[in-house]
Amino acid sequence: MLGKTSIVVSVLPLTSDTDGLLNSERFALMKDGSFLINIGRGSVINDVDLIAALDSGKIAGAALDVFATEPLLAEHPFWGHSHVHITPHAAGPTNDTSAVAQIVSNIEKIERGEEPYPVWDWALGY
Repeated sequence: MLGKTSIVVSVLPLTSDTDGLLNSERFALMKDGSFLINIGRGSVINDVDLIAALDSGKIAGAALDVFATEPLLAEHPFWGHSHVHITPHAAGPTNDTSAVAQIVSNIEKIERGEEPYPVWDWALGY
């Protein structure tokens, strides 16, 4: 699939299977000049490999909302890279109305002895 698209959006959770998944091997599969967006978990991307792919032009640009280390260190190369766009870990702003409705619904479920939604699945890691 990576070779069939010009924009890759990662919303992956961080698990043992996804840690470092987007690396030089996967970047090589992407179309030349592709764009990468990561709003999932920062450690899914291998930073060194992404910088190399950006420097070579394999990937034209990246929009990154999450990082392996947060906050992103002041000396991290992403800050000064002309092809990296950094957003402040706000890819999914909270809608007050829907958030309140979900909280109320979950309180009611707990009061009825039901499980709230969503629930962390320790086996899946998210």
